[in-house]
Amino acid sequence: MASTASDLLKFEKMATGEKSGTWGALANTALSRVEEAIADVTNISLHAKGGANYTLSDVQYNEHNDGANTSESHCAAIKATGTLNAAEKIIVPLRNKIYWVWNATSGAHAVTVGGSSGGVIEIPQGYLAAVICDGTNVEALTPPISVTGVLTLYGRDLVLDADGDTKIVASTDDQINVTIGGVLEMTLTAAKADNLDDLSALGTTNSNFIVGDGTNWVAETGATARTSLGLGDAATGTVGSEVQAYDVDTLKADTDDVLAACFSATWESKGNTGTASIVPAYTTSNYQYWTVNGAFTLNDPTSLEGALLIKFINSGVHTPTFHADLKAMVATDTWNTANTKINYVLLIRQGSVTNYKIIATA
Repeated sequence: MASTASDLLKFEKMATGEKSGTWGALANTALSRVEEAIADVTNISLHAKGGANYTLSDVQYNEHNDGANTSESHCAAIKATGTLNAAEKIIVPLRNKIYWVWNATSGAHAVTVGGSSGGVIEIPQGYLAAVICDGTNVEALTPPISVTGVLTLYGRDLVLDADGDTKIVASTDDQINVTIGGVLEMTLTAAKADNLDDLSALGTTNSNFIVGDGTNWVAETGATARTSLGLGDAATGTVGSEVQAYDVDTLKADTDDVLAACFSATWESKGNTGTASIVPAYTTSNYQYWTVNGAFTLNDPTSLEGALLIKFINSGVHTPTFHADLKAMVATDTWNTANTKINYVLLIRQGSVTNYKIIATA
C-alpha cells in the first residue's frame, strides 16, 4: 500500500510494511513539516510581477526550501517583499489553515491573500495580519498591525460593548462614524476635525463670543462680535436698521412689524376732554389719562393696532358717548359719573374691529 498525504499539512503518512529501512528519514521529514507549520516563514518576492499573482508551492511530503520557494503552503507565515508595479494576490490552497502574512513590499499597489476562488483579505504595506482559510474563503483573524505596532481596522468596526451596538467605524474614506446603542451619534470628517481644532485653540477670554467667519471658528468681543451677529453698535444704542434703540422702560418695533408704536409703563397725560370727540392713538405710551370736564365722545381708533389703556379722571359729573363702531366686551362695567371717580377703558383693536371694556372704580 502506498504512502498518503495528510489532509491539511500534506506530510507523508506511510502504510504499514512500506519503505522498510527509510522510516527514520521519512519520519524526520514529516516532523520538520510539522515544525515549519508552527514556526517557519516563507519569503516570497512580488517584485515587478505585473499582476501575475503568486501561488504558494504546494509540493507535498518535502521540507520547505526557502531559497527555491518549494513546499511553501504549509509554513506558518508568509513574508512578501519587492517593489510592486501592479496589485498582487498571494494564492493559498483551499484547505483549512492559519497564516501570518507580512506585507513588506513597496510601490503603491495592494496585496491580497486568498484562494483560487472565494473571499480575500487585503494586507496594507508595512503591516502584518493573521488570516484563516476555511477551505472556501480567506478571512481575517486579526486586524492589520504595522511593524511599528500601529493597529489598523482597515474599514472594519471597532466594537466597544458586548451586544455590538456601540462602535466606531471608518465607514468611508476619511470619515469616522460613532454609533452608541445602535444610533449614529456623530460623523467626523477632516473638515469637522479642523473645526474642532479651531475651537480647542480659542482662548477663554471673559465676554468673548464664538462665531463663524465663513471659514473658521473665531473668538470675538465688543464691536467686532456685535457686527458679526448683525447687531450694529449696541453699546451706543443703535441696534440696527430693523430694531429701534433699547430703553429700559420702552419696548419698540420697526415700521415693518404690526406694532407701529411703543409700549411704556409711564402714564401719559392727554389733557382735558371738554366736549370734544376723542380719537385714541399712540404717541409715547400705551398708558394714557384724560381729565373729564365735559360730555365727550370716544371714537374708534382706526390707526391703533394692539392694546391701549386709558384712565379717565372725572372733574364734574359727565357721561361719555361710545362710537357705534366700538364693540363692548362681555361683562363691561357701567361708567361711574360721580365727581373725582376714575374709569378705565381698555381698547383692543385687531384688524378692523375695536373692542372696549369699562373698568369703573367705586
